[in-house]
Amino acid sequence: MPFSALVDARELLEPELAGRAAEFATEDVIQEIVDSVRGMEAFLADEENFIAENDRFHDIVAAAADNEMFALLVSSLHAITDGMPLGISYPIERREAVLRAHSAVADAIGTHDAEGARWAMRQHIREFHKYVRTHFPDIYRQPVRWRDIAN
Repeated sequence: MPFSALVDARELLEPELAGRAAEFATEDVIQEIVDSVRGMEAFLADEENFIAENDRFHDIVAAAADNEMFALLVSSLHAITDGMPLGISYPIERREAVLRAHSAVADAIGTHDAEGARWAMRQHIREFHKYVRTHFPDIYRQPVRWRDIAN
């Protein structure tokens, strides 16, 4: 299937999971999310570690939604759609935008604002969708094969 179909799936699933995370997150989970945002801030100049922390953020939010199946699905989708093995890069400006988006999601989850978390995550994934479509149109349209992304 094309890379774009995987991003579409994330755009449908992740906002709802962020909303559920805002409803169900314990103080420990909220602290983990905040720590992940701080980690991204610390690794802003280091693309590889920033992306690893980005993955952790999405995994924590998905797990906080209190549904193991969706957490596994989103974790898998996110691992595929970070796109680095396919050639997608994240210059500092893009990393700064991701950090701002994650901060907004974390703030909403931290105040148990489910609608705010859904909105912030939806905006974040839409921006990612636009970024890939605009800057990496060939990757956006290309079929994704496991051998291209497996480590």
